[in-house]
Formats: sequence, C-alpha cells, structure tokens
Amino acid sequence: MEWVTTAVAAGGVSIVLTTRPVIGLVAYLGILLIYPDYLRISVGTIDISASRIIVCVLLLRCLVSTPLLRRFRWQLLDTLVVVSMIIYAATLAFTTPFDIWLENRGGFVMDTLFAYLAVRLIVVDRFAFLTMLKALALITLLLAVHAVIESLTGWSLYAGLGKYCPWAPLKGAIHQMRYGLNRAMGPFGNTIMFGLYFATMVPILWLLRHEYRPWNRLCHLATAAAVLGVVATVSSGSYVALAVVLICLGLEHAKHLVRPLLVILILGCVTLEVLSNRHFYDVVLDRTGMDGANAWYRSELFEVAIRKLPEYWTVGYGLRDPGWGPLIDGRNRSDGVNDYVVHTVLYGAFGVAAFVAMLVSAMRSVVRAHRATRNAWIRSCAWSLGSSVTALMVAFFGVSLFGQMVSVLYVVLGLHGAMGAWVAREEAPSTRFVGI
Repeated sequence: MEWVTTAVAAGGVSIVLTTRPVIGLVAYLGILLIYPDYLRISVGTIDISASRIIVCVLLLRCLVSTPLLRRFRWQLLDTLVVVSMIIYAATLAFTTPFDIWLENRGGFVMDTLFAYLAVRLIVVDRFAFLTMLKALALITLLLAVHAVIESLTGWSLYAGLGKYCPWAPLKGAIHQMRYGLNRAMGPFGNTIMFGLYFATMVPILWLLRHEYRPWNRLCHLATAAAVLGVVATVSSGSYVALAVVLICLGLEHAKHLVRPLLVILILGCVTLEVLSNRHFYDVVLDRTGMDGANAWYRSELFEVAIRKLPEYWTVGYGLRDPGWGPLIDGRNRSDGVNDYVVHTVLYGAFGVAAFVAMLVSAMRSVVRAHRATRNAWIRSCAWSLGSSVTALMVAFFGVSLFGQMVSVLYVVLGLHGAMGAWVAREEAPSTRFVGI
C-alpha cells in the first residue's frame, strides 16, 4: 500500500502547489479525515503519513506568501501552543533516547503545530472559514453515511487495510458489538476517535444555518448525519461529548442560564463528595459509562495517577508504560483513558499545565470575541467553537486522543486563534459571503 499512500500524498501536494491556499487546506483536511493515518510510507525506521507530507508543503507555501503573512496577527493562544510544544519536547528528552525522541517529536509537531499554524495562516477571514466549513460538511456527511452502514451491516470500505500498518499490523477489521450494533471505526481505525470527530463537528457544522441555499439546508442534513455518526460508534466517551455539545448549543439561546448551571454543577460535585461513600468522579464515570468495568477502570486510573504523582511529576515517565495495569485490575499494561493523565505521564506536571493553559486560552479567545462584537454571525461562530472545545475538555476525563483526532484538535484550536484575530482586526463583515 505504500505506492497508494505515495500517490495520495503526491495528489495532495499538487493541489497545494497549484491552487489557492484555502483549497490546499481543504485538500489536507480531506486526506487527513478520509485516508487512514496508519497507512504510511516507511523510510528506514521512519513512517510518514500522506497528511504529514501535505501539511509540510502547505505550511511552507503559507510562509512564503506575503499577503497571508501580512494579515496574520499573533495571539496569546499562538504563544501557548508554541510553549507547550517546547515543554513537551524538553521533558520527553529526559526520558527518551535521542533517536526515538527525534522521530517521535518530528511526527508529533507535523500532526499538531503544523496543522495549527496552517489553519491560523490561511483562515484569515470569513470567506476562508466558510470554504473550510463547507468542505468539512461534505466530508462529514460522507463519513457519517459510511459509519451508519458499517454499524448496521459490518461492511467497511477500510476493512483489511489494518494489515498494512507498519507498527501493529492486523489481519482484518475486528468489530466490537454493543447493543446489537457494530461499533463503527471508519478511516480512524478506532470507535472512540471516530465518534469524537463527529461530536466535535456538530456545533461547527451547525453554523451553516446562517448561509444561503443550498448550504443552509445542507447544514441540517450534515449536522443530523454527524449526530448519527456519533450514535454509530456506540461509544460512551463520544456520547458524553455529544451530550455536552447539545447542551451548549441549547444554551446559546439562554445564555443567562450558563452561570447558574455551572454553580449547580460545582455544588453537585461537592455534595456527592461529601455525602457519597465514593468520590464524585467515581459516581459521574459510573453514570456516564456504558460498561461498568470500563467506568471502574477509569476512576481507578485517576486515583493511581494521583497516588503515584510524586514519582513522575517532574518530567513524567515518557513513552514507556508506567506499569499501573497490575495495580488497577491486573492487566499487563496501562491503558491511558484520560488525556489529562496521559499528558502528565508523558510530560509531567509542566506538560499537563501547558496543555490545560492552551485549552483555557482557546476558550478565552472565543469568549472575548463573543463579548467584543455585536455581529450575530461572529457571536454564533464563537459559541459553536467554544462548544466543541468544551465537549472535548469534558470527554478528556474518559478518553485520550491519538491518530487523526490529535490533528483535528489542533485544527479546531487554530480556528479559535483565527476568531480572536478577526475581532482584533475589527474585520467582522456585516454581509455574508456565499459559495466556494
């Protein structure tokens, strides 16, 4: 399959080099989301994906484009993203051999920082954002149709491709059954990541309701399809993210309820901690999980991580397994199903602090944008983007990101930075752009 990956990468690079940057960004997103990340081109010990090749070329093109650079405005979020990359690299250097560190960080930076910067440099106005949004709507619609078919029938366009994965080849697609349904995996190769992608897209796609025909009608179809995509994965983590998204979208028309609900949520957690014979997070995980054993494991992982914190808070354990599996349920490995714990294990307390600061700054940028303008579209856009990140921040307590979803997170963060830049430049247009 290496020749197919090479051809896909070459096609994406040709689009990047011969079209406008925003179309190149669309090509990158299409290949990132549709072509499996585990299909790589192997050069020695290095395995590089088609999306990594394309984003490198795309970013280089952006950096030599004077018009794009002139419209770029540095934001606090940009600083925190770069600082987090430095902290991740520096802490991992203490626990990892140099050759493995260099290969690992190189791939990670291409998946995260390069994707973030490409979005920040290209999405400089509403037209670029809408072009990207319309492409995501079509991509999500296709993926959702595939997810529903895969869940109901077990058939998958990606069945059997796992055997070409260089580091963990599989003989074929192995569907997990839950409630009589196959848990859809799609090109992501994982049910939870596939479901989180759909949940993340729901509020962003909902923005198309502000556009003219046919996009305002496609908005309802694409949003409903994204919801069905979440359902098709039959994953509690994805369902929790979707529930948070739907609550946030409902509160857009009742913003006065946000603070009272936050107060009730905090008081509820405190009450559970005081009155229950279990910690409040044990109760919450137990009630939101579909599998009691998995919910129990997640709460035990959190407790072991806290108990063992003095051993690894400085620079973490790095890429090696911390050996917590036997302490939790006797399994021979540790399953990191909490992204905050995973960041702490990988990079120590400074790493998770940088990660949280980055997410908080992203939320701050859209909150400030929402408060600083009376433009209805900008306010709605800020609310939708904030809903996506809020859902992910909640979901991170029960899942950890990998594969394409890591890049999706940084693409969404890039949109947060772009939103802050639009309002800072006071370039929020009063008229709507239509079409691509």
